[in-house]
Amino acid sequence: IEICEKAAKMANVIGRESLVALAKEIAEETRLNFKAKYIQDGKVTVAEQTAVACVLYYGIADEYESSLQQQLLDIIADSDEVFTTGVLGARVLFRVLSDIGKGDLAYKLIAQNRYPSYGYHIVRGARTLLENFFELKEGSWQCANGRQQDSFNHHFWGDVSAWFITCVAGIQVNPDFYALDEVTICPNFIS
Repeated sequence: IEICEKAAKMANVIGRESLVALAKEIAEETRLNFKAKYIQDGKVTVAEQTAVACVLYYGIADEYESSLQQQLLDIIADSDEVFTTGVLGARVLFRVLSDIGKGDLAYKLIAQNRYPSYGYHIVRGARTLLENFFELKEGSWQCANGRQQDSFNHHFWGDVSAWFITCVAGIQVNPDFYALDEVTICPNFIS
């Protein structure tokens, strides 16, 4: 859906109205098919942080926005307020929480010192992004499940930096995709 919406913007800029219409049509058809299969009674049937956050982030079921927001908050509460996403889910989870006025919760999920979180790795000495959010043995890079960290400089988890820039510092470069020299700055203070 996001790709179709970006394609529609690009086609509009170059004056290709037929492509704008086609991209919007594909986006809407995808949205309707997804809702038919995965939305029931105003909730996502796959009740996981990634699934619900993605539905909210990509605007797939805006008519259920309030109930989906509550579903996400309930799932996080049921997860003992830790994030349980993979890389792709983490990319949208923190942004969605900020968008719904829960930037403080997003920060807590990121910064808390317990497993799993970025803060958990920091208090154990990590100064780069680890590849996995496995629980570590005390005083070791050995994972509690017996595995070793495969990479100690893994950019996949780096979107959290973008969250700090866009959602906390509030820096949006080229927010409307037209004025290349336009920057909006609207900080959001975390309590």
